[in-house]
Amino acid sequence: MSASVVSINNGVTADEVTLVAGESAQLLAHVLKRYMPISHAAATARRLVLSKRGLSGVLKAALDPNEDLMVPAAAIEDLKLIQEASEVLVSEQIHERDLMSSYSLVRDYFVTKLRGRSKEQLRVLHLDKKNRLICDQVFDGTVDFCTVYPREIAQRALNVGAVAVCFGHNHPAGDPRPSAGDINYTNTLIDTLKPLGITVHDHLVIGLNDVSSMKSLGLI
Repeated sequence: MSASVVSINNGVTADEVTLVAGESAQLLAHVLKRYMPISHAAATARRLVLSKRGLSGVLKAALDPNEDLMVPAAAIEDLKLIQEASEVLVSEQIHERDLMSSYSLVRDYFVTKLRGRSKEQLRVLHLDKKNRLICDQVFDGTVDFCTVYPREIAQRALNVGAVAVCFGHNHPAGDPRPSAGDINYTNTLIDTLKPLGITVHDHLVIGLNDVSSMKSLGLI
């Protein structure tokens, strides 16, 4: 089966991606110019946005102590604050909400948490009977691999009383299309959780510019 992609922007063109990259660099330059001449700030912002494949990548890198963005420490602290604020904002938006009532709620949450990471990360949203978030379970992987024993997810779901889950993980390389391994693993999770009365609503794959929904693609 050929997998199409569910775009987060209803289909972005190459020109639109270039425009967004330019806007991201401009925004980043506004932060950096507090700590360096404006011409240097603009050049540095363009370098970072290109090398980290977007503003989200720059912000995620600022949180990583192993990353050297070659900017003043005070600027790094500002970038950390921006990323942390964006994560708090998106978390507030889904609090006490029926997450399955709006695809955009779940999509935006996963995009904020996962896009721009240099390594794969799997997140499991454990939901109650009204599809409200109970907890967000996080598993870190490598550059191109993140596999978790299904029993770990099942045990957590039982411990918190979840009746449904929604999965999301990122592809650092940027391609949002689910791999054969992604599909097989998700179906294994479904087979593990179904006898326990736990529904798998969807599995989203976060790429550089787009998001794939396995449910929308008919893969689960």
